[in-house]
Amino acid sequence: MARRRTAKPIEVPEPPEVKRFIKLEPLQVIGIPILAAVVIAGFLGAFDDRSARSDSRGAPLAMHVEFPSRVQYEQSSQLLIEVRNESARPARAVAIAIDRTYLEGFETPSFVPEPHAITPAAYLIEVGDIQAGEVRRLAVALRPEKVGRQEGQVHVSSAGRLLAVIDLSTFVFP
Repeated sequence: MARRRTAKPIEVPEPPEVKRFIKLEPLQVIGIPILAAVVIAGFLGAFDDRSARSDSRGAPLAMHVEFPSRVQYEQSSQLLIEVRNESARPARAVAIAIDRTYLEGFETPSFVPEPHAITPAAYLIEVGDIQAGEVRRLAVALRPEKVGRQEGQVHVSSAGRLLAVIDLSTFVFP
């Protein structure tokens, strides 16, 4: 006769306690995603230098300005100004003025052509007479020495009469 076995419940042992390899404090749980977001933003170009362009027309002159809208501290950039005579007659005694409030945030700006005068309010660059259809260009090499927003204006005048104004605003980040 065959022996009959009764089924006993099988006892399964408790799993061993496993130590966590990574132990995060509450502040770290918040900080890690923030740091990851900053890195991702950097890869996507959020901290790259950016340029802005602006145009102004004041008969007979048109002015086009390219300036850094966002630049990193101590990173070189350029302010480019182009003045065009759009009339059929020459524009006499054309001058460009750049506010000192804007340029004071930069380390000794370098101008081509050089300013003819520096007043308490502005750097003055005389570009002379501009014949019909001609263009005059001004380049200013900039290197930020202050973090924050630099704001000012560029003014163009002919024979002492103001013809065009463009606002400049550059954010310098660390």
